[in-house]
Amino acid sequence: MNYKQILLSILTLISVSTLSIAQVSDTAGAKPKRIRPPYEPNKLPSISLGIGNLAFNGDVGKSLQVVDFSNFRLTYRLDIEQRFFSAFGASLTGMYGKMARNERTPSRNLNFENTVMQGELNIIVYLDNNLFINRSSKFSPYLYGGVGYMMFTQKTDSLDKNGTAYNYWSDGTIRTQTQTEENIQKSGNSNLTQMDRKYETTVKVKTPNSLVFPVGLGLRYKLSNHFSANIQASYYITMSDLIDNVKDGGNDSYVYVGTSFTYNIGMSSNKKAPTEFDSVDFASYDKDDDDGDKVANNLDECAGTPEGTKVDDKGCPLDGDKDGIPDYLDEEKKSKEGAIVDAQGVTIPEDYTGKEKDSVATDHTRMAEIFPSNKDELVGSYYSFDKPQKAGASKSGGASTLTDFKFADLNGDGYISSDEISAAIDQFFDGNSQMKSADINKLIDYFFEQ
Repeated sequence: MNYKQILLSILTLISVSTLSIAQVSDTAGAKPKRIRPPYEPNKLPSISLGIGNLAFNGDVGKSLQVVDFSNFRLTYRLDIEQRFFSAFGASLTGMYGKMARNERTPSRNLNFENTVMQGELNIIVYLDNNLFINRSSKFSPYLYGGVGYMMFTQKTDSLDKNGTAYNYWSDGTIRTQTQTEENIQKSGNSNLTQMDRKYETTVKVKTPNSLVFPVGLGLRYKLSNHFSANIQASYYITMSDLIDNVKDGGNDSYVYVGTSFTYNIGMSSNKKAPTEFDSVDFASYDKDDDDGDKVANNLDECAGTPEGTKVDDKGCPLDGDKDGIPDYLDEEKKSKEGAIVDAQGVTIPEDYTGKEKDSVATDHTRMAEIFPSNKDELVGSYYSFDKPQKAGASKSGGASTLTDFKFADLNGDGYISSDEISAAIDQFFDGNSQMKSADINKLIDYFFEQ
């Protein structure tokens, strides 16, 4: 497998991942789609720091069909990127690293290691632009291409660890002596040596620089609003056939594959849509204590306690004898347990006939004297809490009369009671009434006005 095949495999993998992400984002089904946020341009650029590998593809080693992992070298990368629109951006990229290649065949023994410095300007197309992928997606695939300039210095491994030059013999060995008949007969294996892969010999290259044209793609995962992780791969077309200092055919090229972390300087947190409650100071409301009992309103179970009243931790007045009458109203603060008391907390004798046995019992006659409007009135031949009025009477000036709702006066006493209005509403919902929905509201209004 050569480097072009490796790059093709990486690009295919990222492309398939991008399509899969887009399909998942657009698939309707189990999860509803997230609302697509509006594009807000970053005020400041993002900065990415990463590492990767430069893999050379040129004249040296082009006949080899396998990857030599000893040629892998670390390359450091810095990107300063600005996203101008939802789908487009630009980046300035700097790289510093090394690339190496070795070839050992019966006809050629070549090797080199270049120290590379490179700068480039790229135009970026983002796919999380609300057209292909939702902008709110954690994944952000992108494509890029541009132009750059690379400079390099070259060295070769021509000496072993003892400083002796390599001699490549026809039997495939490397020796410290040249291959002659005399040396073949007398040397045996005494002059064998090995390549130490230390590139100590500087090579003068006629043109140690070139324009380059990168084409690549990447996949960014958004860790947060400020940080992202990236993987990317790019193919560099050069304008030189001397990157390996061998001129034999077309121009050289190389591949970069790496990973990086991005810090978004200008990215702000997602802004929430304004609401009518934005100006409300809820914290101050939590501290409010309208009745002054030192228990905040949101914790007070007995609001409106009179000023100066002693309360418990729930804001309710103390009731020492547990008779249901708070101490500040209790005229008998030490009633016996289980005693039946009146509204003043005074025990009611068991043989008392004027009041019902209720913890808050009150003489009805006394209540009628205090509140004359609540006195029971005679309706027909019985007393009722429902107070009749003369037929046609209405506090609203006669907008509705009993004649309008004669059908609801079931007992014909000239007054529509609560039982009669309930029966009329039941008939309406059962479909057995002459009323319309608008008449229900009028009937209810008349019931409270009569």
